[in-house]
Amino acid sequence: MCEHNKLHIRNPTVVWTYTAYYATLDIHHHHLPSQFVRQNSMDQAHTPTLDRPLVEVLFFPRGLERIEASTLFALRLLGPTSGFLLCSLCLNFYEDPFRKKKETKSPIEQLKDMGKAMKRLSKNPILICHYLGGVLRLNGIVGYYVLLPKYMEMQFRQSASKASLYSGPAGLVGMQLGILFGGIAIRKLKPKPRIMTGGIVIAESFSFFALILCMIITCPIQDLSGTTFDPNTNTLNLTNTCNTDCLCTTKVYTPVCGPGGDTSYFSPCYAGCTGYNKTDGTEIFTDCKCLHNNLGESIISEASKSFCGFECHWLITFIVVLSLGKLISSTARVANALVTLRCVDPEDKSLALGALSGVFSLLAFIPYPLIYGALTDASCLVWEKSCGKTGNCWIYDADKFRFLLHGVSAGFVFLGCLTDVMVCILSPRLKNLYDDDDEDAAKKKGIDENEIVNNGGMLGVVKTGVANGSLNSLNATDKNSTPL
Repeated sequence: MCEHNKLHIRNPTVVWTYTAYYATLDIHHHHLPSQFVRQNSMDQAHTPTLDRPLVEVLFFPRGLERIEASTLFALRLLGPTSGFLLCSLCLNFYEDPFRKKKETKSPIEQLKDMGKAMKRLSKNPILICHYLGGVLRLNGIVGYYVLLPKYMEMQFRQSASKASLYSGPAGLVGMQLGILFGGIAIRKLKPKPRIMTGGIVIAESFSFFALILCMIITCPIQDLSGTTFDPNTNTLNLTNTCNTDCLCTTKVYTPVCGPGGDTSYFSPCYAGCTGYNKTDGTEIFTDCKCLHNNLGESIISEASKSFCGFECHWLITFIVVLSLGKLISSTARVANALVTLRCVDPEDKSLALGALSGVFSLLAFIPYPLIYGALTDASCLVWEKSCGKTGNCWIYDADKFRFLLHGVSAGFVFLGCLTDVMVCILSPRLKNLYDDDDEDAAKKKGIDENEIVNNGGMLGVVKTGVANGSLNSLNATDKNSTPL
């Protein structure tokens, strides 16, 4: 291995910069397909219906409390956290074959040193504000993107596959380009601490404005016909005087559309249908006694198994706004990693990154499933009920879900921006942003090459091929004849 690579491997700054970069990619956006499709039967008619979201299957399986499921999800981060702490300990030991080995400290002394280092970190105002801002943003952004496919299905009437396609790659491409542009800008411009931290505030604020704009973008949602809202339970009552004797249940969600193409019903049973035909692949329910026309009058007619026609031209605008906000905000990722590494002493860098992983696990990855699970439950209008138990949510209050999802996420991002302002105010304390510690120390000390060669250092080995001070045994003429 060449000496250049060895020096890079031994440099904690290089190692942890790459680690922080890839951790950023891993933490922010791992999108999962939002929903499964299963087959259910309803009066001998096999109807494909949308099952539980995959996120609910992973976080909130049946019979498992959400606090337990969230804890299990957060436990997967104990591995990276332990790895950071272990590397923090290992990086205290440097192997140099041309230097005498120093006496190692006992485990008790090392623990005392770690305690002192943790105390130093806890008294670092820039690091604390930076941690807090990361936790707030992580709660808002990760929670939002986890529920984004569900929101796009409900608000824009997209299929599960299309919703995952639009919400996943669009955000990831914007994030990757933003990280690339941000890194190039810092590499070329090398802004001062105040300018760099101010840029972080501006870049992160674009996420806030993008969420506000996306909250405004909406499409008209058709209400289910023949239903009433129950203010006591905040749910939708599907039963009326026409279908009260049909003994319908919400175990299966099979939406049907009335003859006019503008009224939808939860299922053929709630529409009062008693017959079924399938012609040329089109499923038609006949003799439906609980349908309504545009005037709200009851009629007997046919209903097709599908949602009613839906037109909305705001989906592309929604995706573009969200992607632009993600692209601009991602330009701050490299700067954020740089602040984490440069706001602490060189010997505390690895411990600062390890503590960051632990803080994210405790204050972000555990709370956000609980927070966003609660707001989705609060927006539910129709629950699946089977054998006296409540299951999935079939229908959401579109407007309430839209305001809660974007409002809560924008609130987290806004609070994160406030902490970034504090970092910007304290930014003059940041020193040595762009120079390696070893190079900077060498410049300050003014090391003499001849002194290193004569002492048998690394430079002497490279230039003379002789190590461990063996040059001292050479006579003056030999030294002068040695090619340097």
